[in-house]
Amino acid sequence: MTILLFILVLGFLVFVHELGHFLFAKLFGIKVDEFGFGYPPRAKKLFRWKETLVTLNWVPFGGFVKIRGENGPEGDGEEKETEKDDEGSFHTKPAWKQILVLSGGVIFNVLTAWMLLSVFFYFLHDWVPMSMLPESGVEAQRLVVNHVLPNSPASEAGIQVFDEVKEFYSEDEHILPERLHGSDEKVFYDFVQRHLNDEIGIVTYRKGKLRDIHLQAREIEGRKMLGLSTIMEGKMDLTVPQALWFGARETYHMTLRTVKGFWKLVTGEESIKALVGPVGIAKETSHARSLGILAFLSFVALLSVNLAVINILPFPALDGGRILFILIEKLTRRKIPQNVFLWVNGIGFLLLILLMLFVTYQDILRLVK
Repeated sequence: MTILLFILVLGFLVFVHELGHFLFAKLFGIKVDEFGFGYPPRAKKLFRWKETLVTLNWVPFGGFVKIRGENGPEGDGEEKETEKDDEGSFHTKPAWKQILVLSGGVIFNVLTAWMLLSVFFYFLHDWVPMSMLPESGVEAQRLVVNHVLPNSPASEAGIQVFDEVKEFYSEDEHILPERLHGSDEKVFYDFVQRHLNDEIGIVTYRKGKLRDIHLQAREIEGRKMLGLSTIMEGKMDLTVPQALWFGARETYHMTLRTVKGFWKLVTGEESIKALVGPVGIAKETSHARSLGILAFLSFVALLSVNLAVINILPFPALDGGRILFILIEKLTRRKIPQNVFLWVNGIGFLLLILLMLFVTYQDILRLVK
């Protein structure tokens, strides 16, 4: 189920990306020879829409578009000369149109993230972790138990995950919900650390009933603890325009955080080992699904933003690298030879494959540890 879910999510995001290229190409009158569902080898020709052949391919990840003349005039002799003058060819269009076609996938991934996050905010009538919410606009919040260690004081006292913590206290200190702010579950952690040698009282709420529980920390695996952790949750109730606004704002901040993360990798502030590959993404996809449909939508939006940011990087074989070639040609007013273009993109693609193998290896190491 995890593998199937991962394939569906990644396939959807790559399909949306390629759809962006396709629609921008059609907008500017550029011919698209093929729109493929999945990657070759080809399994079946589905139908032809105008001049575009729609195909089904064996590798079930997303899709691709074959844009006429994207890599310059193709073919030999008379065929190549004919394509040079083809008004429906990519290379005959102005630079700004070429850049928009190449940016189409990135634009559609960002729009997809915006739509998913807008749906997320609109249906936020249930409690979700505060870390998933914007900094303002939260109407209600609560402190809940999100983990209970087996055979610990908390477990033996009957505390369960999703129990709401109404208050906690010791002989000399009492903390009520109004003293908790934002995502500051650290207040509870600090309180427990101060009273590890004292009896701690916790008032929990579950299914309409309050329970006053008394716990005494004890040593577990070399540490003195109660055996539970908490997290702040919040909820919102928004109109459609408000949800669209919050979705746009969160898409912007999510994109900014992603760009900053990649910049840290470039500057060496973060190790390349921090990158997550397909195995890690599959694991996180399953985890997000287990948290509920809203958390899952937020996670897919994050993947969509990451796909957009990666593709716009000025690296050969990526959309950003191809845009860089166009800008260089525009500034120098000289056409980059097609063989140089193909060689650079080929090397870039090979480096991307090697990077993918490396991060997949790191994913596997993290799983077996």
